[in-house]
Amino acid sequence: MVLTADLHMPVAAPPVVEHPYGLFSIAPPTSPADEAWELGITFPNVACGNLVRSTYDECINGGPEPGAKTFDDCPLWATGKAFTLYTGAHFAGSDSRAEAAARARAQLTAGEQTAAEARWWSGFAASSPIVLPTVGLVAGLAALEDRLAAEYSGTGVILMTRGNATLLASYLTTSGGKLMTMVGTPVVAGAGFTSDRLQATGATAIRRTPIFDREGFDTSNNSALAIAERTYLIAQDCAVITQPIT
Repeated sequence: MVLTADLHMPVAAPPVVEHPYGLFSIAPPTSPADEAWELGITFPNVACGNLVRSTYDECINGGPEPGAKTFDDCPLWATGKAFTLYTGAHFAGSDSRAEAAARARAQLTAGEQTAAEARWWSGFAASSPIVLPTVGLVAGLAALEDRLAAEYSGTGVILMTRGNATLLASYLTTSGGKLMTMVGTPVVAGAGFTSDRLQATGATAIRRTPIFDREGFDTSNNSALAIAERTYLIAQDCAVITQPIT
C-alpha cells in the first residue's frame, strides 16, 4: 500500500539568485569571441606604485635647481592563467541524460561565483607580495585603504567575507548594485573567502568561456555523469595587499 506521505510531485526548484555584492558585482564576466586568452594573458601595469613625479623650472619658480628627472623601470607586466570550474549530475539511463545535463548546468551557474571567489582567494594567500601588520577589523580596513592608495593610482578593490562585511556595515555603503567603502573603493563580500584577513588588489576583470556539456563515468558507484564546465581567467592589476585581522 502506498501512503500519501510517501508521494512527492516533482516541481521546479525555487529560483537561485547568486550572492549580492560578490565577485561578479564588481567584475561581470565577459566571453570574448577570441578564446586565445585561455592560454594565459599579460598586460602592462600602468597604475602601479608612484610612477608620476613632479619638478619645476628654477628660472620661473626660483629656488635651487630641482635636479635630474628620475624614472622607474616601467611599466611592469601582469600575467594571468586560466582555471576550469566543473560539476556533474548522475544519471542511470538514456531517458534521464537530458535531465541530468540540465541539472549539471544549473548546479554550475548556481555555484560558480562562490567557486571562482575561492580559487581567486587561494591565489592571494600563496603570492601576496605586501602583508601588513595584524590589527583589528576596522583598523585593518583603514590601513588597507591607505596602502592601496599608496600602491595603486587607480580605484582598486577590497575583498572580505560576508560576515566581516556585516561587522563593517557602518563603514560601508551601496550604490548601483555595488558595495563600497565610504571613500568609494569597491568591496567584494565573498562567500568563497576566509575571515582571517582582508585583501586588496587593483582593478579586476573576468573572462570565461560558454558552458561545455560532457559525459563521464563515476567509478566510485558505477554510474554515468553529465558534466558541465567552463574555463575562467580572473585578471587583477597590481598592488596585491594582505591585511591580517584579529
